[in-house]
Amino acid sequence: MEPSCYERIAALRSIGDHCVYADEFWLLLQKKNAPICYVWFEPTPWMDITQGLLKTIYVNKMVKAGYIVKILIADWFAQRNHRICSNKYVIRKIGFYNIEMWKAAGMDLDRVELVWFSDVLERHASDYWPLALDVSRKCTLKRMARVGSKRGRISLLDIVTDPYNMREPKWNIFMHDKECALNGKISRAVCPPKVAVCNPCLEYIKYVMFPWFGKFEVAQKEQSGVNKSFECMEDLIVDYESGDLDPLNVKLAFEKGICKILELPEPSC
Repeated sequence: MEPSCYERIAALRSIGDHCVYADEFWLLLQKKNAPICYVWFEPTPWMDITQGLLKTIYVNKMVKAGYIVKILIADWFAQRNHRICSNKYVIRKIGFYNIEMWKAAGMDLDRVELVWFSDVLERHASDYWPLALDVSRKCTLKRMARVGSKRGRISLLDIVTDPYNMREPKWNIFMHDKECALNGKISRAVCPPKVAVCNPCLEYIKYVMFPWFGKFEVAQKEQSGVNKSFECMEDLIVDYESGDLDPLNVKLAFEKGICKILELPEPSC
């Protein structure tokens, strides 16, 4: 059965922070049976779980809601990253590596179109470069840098004390992490007792654990290892803010969930 306009809007609202032009969006859904959704991605040999798991969740939601999803792989822009080779053929291989990670995570790639930016640029160079020069004349470098730093990126969830370390391999959670590395990162994660607002561990649970499993289970050591299952984030927040849930138990449950998704051995209690 084809999703209704309401279901399609609900699917995108569950993903996006806000809808800028709600009226125009509603009209678009009524006119087009399958609107196109573009997803931006820059190839990286260090794919974190927001790019691997969260993007898989979002793309599958859009596909299920009846959208045509096109992932724009910005291989041309990846040359800006000084940590990887600027050779476009090497970057293309890295992009294929990222695609294999999405496959392993369960992304419905059979219903997704992969678009390489360098291919598009080569076909439309005569249109692209005059437009790029026009933008460069009308915008300051500061403004372009500010926009470029935000475009197409899913914000990384900082799980450590120092937010400036969030991109470092020793802090960020990557799709290829082994259990020992994952354990060290989560054990150092910030998870203040009775504080749910801006709690990075709870943010991961909200945006990754619940969408992936449909629930979240916490083993409470003080109750002889009895599991407490939560069906929604709101119930988890109530118990956490009241002090019924210990942060260490929550972090351990989060680690077990990530290990299960990445098919790693579960941590011992």
